[in-house]
Amino acid sequence: MQPRRNAGQQGARSGCEQARPHSAYARAAHPASRNACNPPHAHPRQPRNAHAAYSAKDRRCAHPASAGTPFQQNYSGRSRRSSTRSPATAVAALILVAAVGFAGWFSMQAIQGNLPVADAAYRSPVAATAQSTPMAQWEKGSVPLLYQTDPAWSNIRYAENHFGESGCGPTCMAMVYIALTGATDKDPAAMAELATKGGYAGPDGTAWLFMTEGAASLGLAATEVGADEQSIRRELVKGRPIIASMGPGDFTTTGHFIVITDIDKNSNLVIHDPNSPERSAKAWSFDTVIGQCRALWSYSLI
Repeated sequence: MQPRRNAGQQGARSGCEQARPHSAYARAAHPASRNACNPPHAHPRQPRNAHAAYSAKDRRCAHPASAGTPFQQNYSGRSRRSSTRSPATAVAALILVAAVGFAGWFSMQAIQGNLPVADAAYRSPVAATAQSTPMAQWEKGSVPLLYQTDPAWSNIRYAENHFGESGCGPTCMAMVYIALTGATDKDPAAMAELATKGGYAGPDGTAWLFMTEGAASLGLAATEVGADEQSIRRELVKGRPIIASMGPGDFTTTGHFIVITDIDKNSNLVIHDPNSPERSAKAWSFDTVIGQCRALWSYSLI
């Protein structure tokens, strides 16, 4: 799944229909034109074989003078053409069957979580057993570690998939919301419901508009942040957590959301990856994160 872009970035479909130059009216008004499209029934060439010679009577029966009599087909020639096309037709049918079978297999694998989907990160070896920061420890001023793969909500349906596969957006928003408000009424499952009702969840995951419009409905002000070290430092120093939309690289093969919470003593970024305890425990350089991010938003109370 890849996240949907901001308003105005949706591509518009277009199409055209070619005019038909020979209408029924034109053919009726111009017999020559009609004959050009539907030539008179010409006499088929007679076999040169002496054994195929017709009598005068036979020729009159085979080639009637009336133009309205159906044209006699050369069935032997058509049989030869049909036999020539048979192998190609069989190959095309086999290719079609194989394509349909592969599409079915791919869909089943995606549903079962064996293939990456948009808005989902690399699957972590221990992500299925990841435990989030307990609700009792949620407090204002501290960004909790919440995982989309937490058994408490990983199996709910979200964005036409399991939350454990496509729930990184709501999970990140829950982390930011808790850190800024100290409230406990919006866990990742509640955020997923909010995104779904607001129309921000789709087949590709969570739309970027959820990071701005959705945040506003929670009483949070979202500010776009430039993809450079100075801009990121400025927001973090002010105590504003940042949600980053990541592209293919260290965090995902398609699209993924993470939270940038702080800068450590070695001037590296502290990351909360909702799909990986390992990546969350690792320090990340500015260059690595900036080089792979697509968009950044910082948050504060309205």
